[in-house]
Amino acid sequence: MSLFDTVKKVRSQLKLLDRYDMILVKWEDIVSDSSWVSNEGIEDATTAICYSIGFLMRVEETHIKLSYCYDFNAESGSVEVIPIGCILSIVRLEEEDE
Repeated sequence: MSLFDTVKKVRSQLKLLDRYDMILVKWEDIVSDSSWVSNEGIEDATTAICYSIGFLMRVEETHIKLSYCYDFNAESGSVEVIPIGCILSIVRLEEEDE
C-alpha cells in the first residue's frame, strides 16, 4: 500500500473515533545510529514499527495527540504526539463488560 493510500485510510479511521477513545496505534518511527557503518551495513538499516496505547486527546491536520492517563479535571499525563504520515493503523479498544 502506498503512503498516500495509508494516510487516506488512517484519516478515514480517525473520523470514526471520538475524543477520549482508548486506541491502539501502530506507527513507523525512525531508527538512528551515530556510529560509523560500512556502506554494505547500511543495506540492513530499517525503520522501527512501534505500538502506542492511549486516549485520543486531539486530532490535528498533521498529527494526533494521545495521553496515557487523564482526568476530567482537564489534566493529562504522558502525552505522545504522532505524525499522521507515520501511522500505519488505528484500532479502538473496547472495555469489556464485567
